This record gives sequence, C-alpha cells and structure tokens, in this order.
Amino acid sequence: MRHSLWSLRCAHLRQKVFHSLQDALPTATEAGKLLLSRGVTTESGEQDIRQGKTNGGPLVSDQHFYESRVLDKYLTTSVSPITLRQLIFVGRNLNEERLIKSANYVRSEIATRLAHRIRDLQTLPFIVGANSHFQQVYDLYWSAFQLTHKFPRIKSVCDNDGFCRLLQTMLGEHLVVIPQLALGISECIDFLPPAHIERFMNVMLRSRISRRVLAEQHLALSNDFRHIRPDSQNAFPLDRGRQSIGTVFERLKAADVVHKCSRLVTQLTRDNYGEDGLYALRDLKKEMPTIRLEGHLDTSFTYIPEHIEFIIYELLKNAVRATMSKHQCSKTTRASPPDIVTTICSSPEDVIFRISDQGGGINTATLESLWKFANPNKPFDRFTTVTKLAGRLGEEDRECAPSHDPYGTSGLGLPLSKVYAEYWGGNLKLYSMDGYGTDAYVRIPKLGNVAENVVGREMIVNDQSTVSLF
Repeated sequence: MRHSLWSLRCAHLRQKVFHSLQDALPTATEAGKLLLSRGVTTESGEQDIRQGKTNGGPLVSDQHFYESRVLDKYLTTSVSPITLRQLIFVGRNLNEERLIKSANYVRSEIATRLAHRIRDLQTLPFIVGANSHFQQVYDLYWSAFQLTHKFPRIKSVCDNDGFCRLLQTMLGEHLVVIPQLALGISECIDFLPPAHIERFMNVMLRSRISRRVLAEQHLALSNDFRHIRPDSQNAFPLDRGRQSIGTVFERLKAADVVHKCSRLVTQLTRDNYGEDGLYALRDLKKEMPTIRLEGHLDTSFTYIPEHIEFIIYELLKNAVRATMSKHQCSKTTRASPPDIVTTICSSPEDVIFRISDQGGGINTATLESLWKFANPNKPFDRFTTVTKLAGRLGEEDRECAPSHDPYGTSGLGLPLSKVYAEYWGGNLKLYSMDGYGTDAYVRIPKLGNVAENVVGREMIVNDQSTVSLF
C-alpha cells in the first residue's frame, strides 16, 4: 500500500510540479536538514566498533545531515585506484606489518569511497532521494561509513580480527544493495534524465565492486596469515604454485573459465529442457546447441575469476537461449541447432573472448537499449521477490527466473557484465546481424597493471608503484 500510494503521488506531482520546478526542488540533503530532528550521539559503542560488532542493527542516527563536517573531510580525499598487480605484491610476501598496513588502507579507502556515494545519494532530487529503496541503500551506506571511519587505527593482529568481523558483516548486509538500486530506478525512472540514471547506476555499481574487492581481498589475506605463527614478524612467502593470492589469480586459464561457464549453462538448460526438465513436455525436449571452444587455449591472465566468469556465463546463457529460440530442434526432428563458438585470442597485453551464435541476431533498437538501466521495459520489478544479490555467476538465474521462463531474469545481467568488463580497463561489445546471429567481444587486460575504473577513468600504473601502495 505504501509503494502504491507513493507511486500515485509521484505521478500526480510529475505533471503538476516536476517539469516546471525541477531546478527548484530541494535535494535530499537540503530536505533532510529540514525534516530530520537533531539526534544524540555517544561514544559508548567504541569498544563494540573495535571488535567489529553492530549489535544486530545499523548505527544510523537522526543526525546524518548534521555530521557533514566528517563526511566533507572524506570527500576532500581522492579515491586511490589500485591494480591487480598491487594486490598480488602485498599478498605474495605477507607478514604482520604488511597485513596491518593493508587493514588501515582498506579501512580508510572504504570510508572514502562510501563518503562519495553517500554524497551522490544526498544530492539526488528530493522526489527521488525520498524513495524507500534509495533510503535503504543510503541508511546502509551511512551505517557502514560510520563504522569504518570510527573504527580505531589498527595496530595489532587482534585489532585486525575485529576489523575482519566488521568487513564480513558489512559484506552480508550490503547484499540487498543491487536489488534496492534496481527497484529504486524502476520507480523513479520518470523523474531523472536517462543520462543521469546511467551515470548514477554505473558509478554506484563500480564503487560497490571496488569495496567488495578491497574487503574480500583483505579477508582472504587475513585468512592466509592465520597459517603463520602469531609471533612471526618475517615475510611469509606464499607458495608460488598456488593458483591465487587472496582472491586474485595471477595465471587464470582462459579455457578453464569458458569450460566452467559452459558446464553451468549446459546444466541450467538441461534442468529446464532436458528429458526430465521442467519444460521438457511443453517444448518437446528441446535440443541445446553445442558450445565449442577454439583459439589460443593455453592463454592465461591476471584477474579475479568471479568477474570474468559472470561476464562469460551471461553471454553464453544468452547465446544458448537465442539459438534454441531461433532453431526449434528436438529429438523428434533429428536435427541439431548450430554450434555456439567461443574463440580465445591472446595478444601481448590483452586476452579477447569472442562468443558467436546463430540465434537470429538483435535488431538495432533493441541492441542500443540492452546496456541501459533507464529502460522501462527492464523487468526490475522481479527484484521484489529477491532480497539479496551479490552479483555472482548464475545467481540471477537461481533467484530471479519466473516460472514461465527459465532464462527470463531481471534484465540486469548485460549492463552489470559491461560494468565488470570495464572495471579493470576492459570492454564488452556486441555486433549483431539481425536475422542471423550475434558476436560478443570481451577484451580484458591480461597483465594486471590497469587500475580499477572506480572513478570513471582508466590509469596505467607503473610497476614500481606497487612498492608504495601500503
């Protein structure tokens, strides 16, 4: 009832007020100063903060907007983009001193990155910022900002253990962010220019990825450090035969990524269209296309597996769906749909994945809208039944698929894939022949020396900078 009433009010205001007074509308920050009563803060929770405890609820006070001086301090600090190579350098020769320096860097950097996103939410037009979904994201970010910037400087392994508990709690609490952002956009799509929505969502999602990268890498390194004697001050050289250093794979095999994603897409298809599948009888036990791999199969590159796996899985899933829809093959027809061909190409600086299908292609109008968040046809309302989403491989298909379409997810997969591809300086492009098929190209820098695209720009960082990061 609350959302319906709000939607009616928004529709009414849109025609009578918004277009004529858009510049005069207060931002969420200005309105908040008028609406929020002054709160009282105490310092009795400092010990709980040091131990990483939230006492089961967010530390959000009514004084959000009156504490802008603290926020402004962090807003004057620039985000410090990092590279995968820097993350590897820190983790490769791990000792107590490096671990503590890493913890303090992560503590400061997460607070800074949250501060910038809080300001983005505060400066939304009031009619948008007052949306309950954006309010929930704002409350989560404010709580996390308070917890991180108030966490005392980490001086010992014991302090780091408390900080790790805090990071773990925050990672869990923030699983609702993607669904809430999507729902907020779907309800406020008429009140922001499309270009503003695209920039807002891209910045919010890139920043979210960046904070999870920092938190998950530090948690992984802290877990590795537990294998060292507590009194050891010497560097702990991790086994160079290991596949990963923290969450980063230094020599991730491109063929292994494709094989893993192919298996999962095949399993998803068989679960729904195989002989015992949910849709087997209705769709005459559809035959699925073969996913064929070719090219430079021994290619390896430095990357975080979850990021590239999300992209390749999404593209393969879409290719299989389009091919099966275009070619109505079944066991009774004794015909097979054309193969989906995945090609791996290795160049001195990049690895390129090409996924080619004969699924009928995409018309120009649809192709242009695939990447857009500001699309009224995106079924973001499916997130009303999904409370948490981490943005991981296959997650949407398990959580969002409606009963009538096993591949019909939220519409967020391709835009989020593009965000992932561009995050470490790569890109994702689709080329389609309407009526025939589509080629998807994913380019990924393979050396790990491209800084994260957390502030909308790409930087090439000199190898020597890895020495001074922490």
